[in-house]
Amino acid sequence: MSDQEIGKRMGEEAILEAFEAAYPQITGRDLVEVTKSESPDFLVVLGEENVGLEISEIRNCEDVDDYLAEVWRLADQKNNSYKRRGLFEISIFLIFYSYKPPIYEIQKSIEVRFEPDDFDGLSFEEVWLMDLSEEYFSYQDPRRPADMFCLKPGEWRGFYRIGSHGRKPYG
Repeated sequence: MSDQEIGKRMGEEAILEAFEAAYPQITGRDLVEVTKSESPDFLVVLGEENVGLEISEIRNCEDVDDYLAEVWRLADQKNNSYKRRGLFEISIFLIFYSYKPPIYEIQKSIEVRFEPDDFDGLSFEEVWLMDLSEEYFSYQDPRRPADMFCLKPGEWRGFYRIGSHGRKPYG
């Protein structure tokens, strides 16, 4: 494995840890027995079910319109790729992360742009957006967990800020 591949895998593991910290607080469900995989990136046990986690970065988006267009483009692209390769034999969650723009600042635009059933046509069981922006998130500070936005399923649809809602951005 090349140094670049090792670095990518380490980055995915850090992102997974941020997701693992927030997800149970939102859904009440714990992800256990995490193992590395290729496609999807990780396999976990959720209750009695084996679930795949596909992690993908939303990058190079300077404004909300670019961000939202990229979310849809990548979700559709990954859905088609996974279907073509027959990878939806198990439930797979699609987890998008980004460093900008902060989800807290664009949450209303996400709600307006994406209807509750927009992602129902995709075969992913769940679709999540995770904010790793310096303004609102810190790997080192447990008081600053990742903000999340659930696009699918409707049961959890919406924006989630765990911890103090009055926390201020700081770097």
